[in-house]
Amino acid sequence: MDENNLKQCLQLLITVVSNTINILEQQTSQSNEKRILNNLQITIANLLDCNLSLLSSQYRNYLSNILNQYNYSIEEQMFTIEFTKEILCPFVHNLQGRLSLLDACQAAWNGDLSLVEDFIRKYPTLRNKCGL
Repeated sequence: MDENNLKQCLQLLITVVSNTINILEQQTSQSNEKRILNNLQITIANLLDCNLSLLSSQYRNYLSNILNQYNYSIEEQMFTIEFTKEILCPFVHNLQGRLSLLDACQAAWNGDLSLVEDFIRKYPTLRNKCGL
């Protein structure tokens, strides 16, 4: 159950960031871009506020470690720096990788070599990261 809640939270984050990337690709105004990025940070903070309570401390720590790379403070429930457009693609890729890592670890345990190899090919920087 807890892992499903984590997966759902990661998927929601991926969707929100991906949608923002799509919106930004259509923008030409710098002021709109800044507003959109600010709204994204608020949306993510609200999403986390609603979902973190559903996770055990182990799963919250896992998510916290991912978000700390992007200067998110779980204690303050906010990002401590503003997002830039350039950070979004690596951010969503990392989230997708972390979501896939959960399944890849289980696949490794089950001996499903093809899924593990596919994961390593798509997310080589996460190959030595632990799932949970």
